[in-house]
Parts: sequence; C-alpha cells; structure tokens
Amino acid sequence: AKSTTRDTYEAEARFIRAFGHFCIVSEFGAAPLCLEKLESVSDVYAADIRVPKADIYQAIVDDCEWIAKSPLTDFQPASMCGKTCKVAAYALEGKALLQQATDPDFASQKAELCGKAITALTNAWNKKTFAKLEDISVTDAWDMATQKGSKENIFQINFIAKNADLGSDFAYIYGPMADANITSKHLCQNSSMTNKAFYDTYEAADARKAFLRKTTYGGIDYYHSMKFKDLDCGTDGYGGNNWIVLRYADVVLMLAEAYYWDGNESEAKVWLNKVRERAGLGAWNGTDLRQGIYDERLKEFIHEGHSWHDYLRRYNAEEMVAHFQAVNPNFSIKDLLFPIPYSERILNPEGLPQNPGYLGE
Repeated sequence: AKSTTRDTYEAEARFIRAFGHFCIVSEFGAAPLCLEKLESVSDVYAADIRVPKADIYQAIVDDCEWIAKSPLTDFQPASMCGKTCKVAAYALEGKALLQQATDPDFASQKAELCGKAITALTNAWNKKTFAKLEDISVTDAWDMATQKGSKENIFQINFIAKNADLGSDFAYIYGPMADANITSKHLCQNSSMTNKAFYDTYEAADARKAFLRKTTYGGIDYYHSMKFKDLDCGTDGYGGNNWIVLRYADVVLMLAEAYYWDGNESEAKVWLNKVRERAGLGAWNGTDLRQGIYDERLKEFIHEGHSWHDYLRRYNAEEMVAHFQAVNPNFSIKDLLFPIPYSERILNPEGLPQNPGYLGE
C-alpha cells in the first residue's frame, strides 16, 4: 500500500512536470531540462542550459508512459477533479507527439510521430466512459452544476467559489465590462472578446454559438465567452469555475489532425465529424481539410487557451508570419518563439542564450 501511494504521488508529479515541459518546448524551443534533484546553487547554474527539443519531447513521452504503468486511476471522481489521471497522460502524450510531428525540425520523423500520437490519443479515446461524444451536451463541460463531474472533462484545474486563495477570476476577467452580473457578480474587465466577423462564421444551427454573447461597448459589438459564467462567486469575484485543460473534444480533434498530417484524410474526416455532430451540424463538406480541422478547433475551443499551440501546428513559419502580419504588421519570425526571461538567463547567460531577435541575444 505504501508503494502504491508513493507511485501515485509520483505519477501526479510527473504529469505536472510533463505538462510544464510541453508548454516550455512549444513556446520557447530548446530549453533547460531538469529531471533530477538539484543539490546546490552550482547545480542550478549548471542545469540552466538549453538542451535539444528532441530531448524535451522524449522526457514528456517518458513521463506519460511511466504514468500509464502506474497505479494512478484512469479517471478522477468529481470530488477529486483537480487531480490528474491516466487518461490525461495519454492525451498529453498525444498532444506533445502531434506538436513535435508538425515541427519542421522533425520533418523526417513526421510519419513515425503521427503514428505514435494516434496510438496515445486512441488509448485516451478507448478509456472514455460514454458511448458517443454527442451523448454529452455541449454545455456539460461548462455548466457550474455539472463541470466538475463531466464525462467530457479529462483534466481540470479546480477552483473554489468565494475563496480568496482558491477561487477563480476567469468570469470577471473574461466578462463584458458593460454588463455586470452577466458572467460574474464582480465588475468585469472586458479582457477577452471576439468580433462579429468571427461570430458570423458559426452556422445558425451550431449549439456552441450560444456561448458567445453580444455586448455593445463604445459603439462596437463584441462577443464574450459565457463558458466561464459564474454568478455564485460573490461580489469579490472569487469564482468556482474550473479551468479545463484537457477534454474529449480535444482528443477527437487531435485525432483528426494526426490522421490528416499522416495522409489519411478519410479517417481525419471521421473524427472531425464527431465534434460537428455533437454541435448539431452536418458532416464537413469543404475543400480544404486542414482549414476545416483548425477552423473547427477555433470554434470548439474559443477562449480556452489552445490557439497558439494550434497555430503552430496548422502553419509553417512563413504561413504563420503572413497570417499574423495581416492583423499586426510588426509580427515577425522572431515572434514564433517567446523571449527567455531575464531572471532565467542571468543564471547562466552562456548556457541559456536569448532566442533570436530579442534584446540580449
């Protein structure tokens, strides 16, 4: 029993480490990789060096595969929804392998990595506790009454309403400033919104369209996410909304991506249509499947924090720069990677050089 408890704790820690490494390698590129306990300040300095991206991706896979063999449960009950599980590890492994497969630096391994991503994501799908994705309502993941125990959600960061230390501020940060008491009892900050042009890309029958609410502010119509609606938060805005990190629609659409990048368009459409069917839509019938898949991700995951990683998979460097320059002419090739924080670089400037194009390079 003692060994089981210890290994469960290690599995939970490895998941957090793997998720952190996924964000780091996707956003900063080659970066430090620390897998052992550092015993001294000199150890910290010595470890603060860039290692190849391949090593970081391999560390993510190793952690996720360790978790899959651990005593960690496949899923967590609603009362433990802030803890991770084996299915989250399968989903994260698939996401990391897919991110690596679409990185031009790994073009020679693309087919192999896509195959491994499909295996990991299929493992996650085969563990589902429902028959079909459309059996789960699109509101289930976001309704405060159901989200903590939703069969849609795989891993979520748990928050407690009216708690200054453990509450969430999503509802009022993302809410419309002009409409207090619509998403939160706290005055909202208007921080995340979309425009009418994107709103109009949703088909009339799309059940997800209801999650975008129009607010006119300064004479302009904006659309705000209702995914984080929380009117139980109290006037201080300490909400109980969970942040959904991984859910089954993500697994499904990543399978569509993986099959597409592996050259199997017919299978990619099968997975793409699972999400469309759940949204109340017919089968996809466009001419550009890549755009169809990633447009579906935009609509499904709006305001969930996936877009940057999605864009990195969708576009090559030249396409990425062209896409964002259409919105911001100052966007350039350097912006495909984030700048290394000064607080990290100062520990070992020679071992951790700045990303190209940033001050201090």
